[in-house]
Amino acid sequence: MGLVFKATNENLDAIVAGLDLEPTDDVLAICGSGDQAFAILEYAHSVLAVDNQPGQVRFAKERKNALFDGDYKHFLFPQGIVHGDYYVNKRNKYFRKPERLDLIKSKIRRAKFSVKDITKVPNLGRFSKFYFSNAIGYTGFQDPETRFIRRLVVETPVGSLIYCSDDRDARYILQCRPPKHVWELSEAQELTRLACQITNSNGGGWKPIVFRKIRKGGK
Repeated sequence: MGLVFKATNENLDAIVAGLDLEPTDDVLAICGSGDQAFAILEYAHSVLAVDNQPGQVRFAKERKNALFDGDYKHFLFPQGIVHGDYYVNKRNKYFRKPERLDLIKSKIRRAKFSVKDITKVPNLGRFSKFYFSNAIGYTGFQDPETRFIRRLVVETPVGSLIYCSDDRDARYILQCRPPKHVWELSEAQELTRLACQITNSNGGGWKPIVFRKIRKGGK
């Protein structure tokens, strides 16, 4: 399949704020256009962005190479994309903030893009933050997603954060918590509110929700 997403239709400020990113964070993300991964990299230590669509990964890698070469114009307008597209212009406004691309470029070697089903990524314990867009439940929430969420509960560090762009995915996450395990995924209400406020202040369209791994019944 070719290119489906040439620019995100999500709010990058909301994603960055909702994940409460820190310089030590290693992040696993859905790739899509790559916009979210690049935005995350500005604040995190590293990002691995995966997608089961090879066209999306090629697109993101092309933009990564453009950043590496210092070709900011090609990063903003890859593969012949031109002015006029609403979401392209919106994301370019985000990345054109003074010194933003310079900072991302300085860390670009720590951005990896791979063709892979996110539910099959091994060793989830190496990541502290997760960006899933609306991938959880996107295919009807089949068995791989069920096992994947249970892996998140068991394998990830305590305090890990998970950002979903659609709060309807919450029902899938909550129903898959291992009932006998001492850890669980609980909504990080303050971060959810912050992400929703930022999203709504810029046109809305999504209802994000953030989860945190905690001890069952704790904080």
